[in-house]
Amino acid sequence: NSNLYLSYRDDTNGRVRKVFKYDPIRKILDSTQISFQGSEFVSSRLHFFDNKLVLMGSAFISELALSLDQELNTISTGLSQNLSRAGTAAVDNVIYVLGGDTGIFNELYPNHIIRIYENDLLGLKDEFTLNNSRRWAEGEIVDDTIYIFGGENVETVGSTDGIFIYDNLVTYNLVDKIVDVIPLSVEMNYTSAVRYENLIFVAGRSAVTNMQTEIVFGALNT
Repeated sequence: NSNLYLSYRDDTNGRVRKVFKYDPIRKILDSTQISFQGSEFVSSRLHFFDNKLVLMGSAFISELALSLDQELNTISTGLSQNLSRAGTAAVDNVIYVLGGDTGIFNELYPNHIIRIYENDLLGLKDEFTLNNSRRWAEGEIVDDTIYIFGGENVETVGSTDGIFIYDNLVTYNLVDKIVDVIPLSVEMNYTSAVRYENLIFVAGRSAVTNMQTEIVFGALNT
């Protein structure tokens, strides 16, 4: 599939999720929209499996035909609260959702949870809970290992300087341990990651100094 896909929430005429497909060869732009009832945050992530486009929103998961001419299914994540800026990583027909819990007023911020989506009408299910709270961290999977990059430390409201590694995704179940933590050369939050073979390319926002933000790019050779 040589097309490019984009999704965002549009509040112009009622809240909907717009989805676009651009063919760079023919220079043709197609689009559709997904309506929903209830709250849905702005952020979303796109993945492909079984010749479908899977759109992971904050409260809803939608599956569409790659041509965008058919909305195959839209379900709730099954969570009591929307996820905010959750990261995602996919392998085969499984999507791992990384964090995104927003917390409840006057309560301790929840620990970072890894969840899984396997085309299940019940939505997401918990797979692993990190023993600390952080958010806005993206990850990727190489050789059955999840690498999660940086993120914001909720307690200090500062960036995190580690790559958290979860190993042994045997039959897509995470072993209950952190295998390792690799230090980053710079603290990063709002991270993004993409895999190319054994390399993971990462971008993120470093610490803010004198009201100026620095965007950092790097690559991890796994």
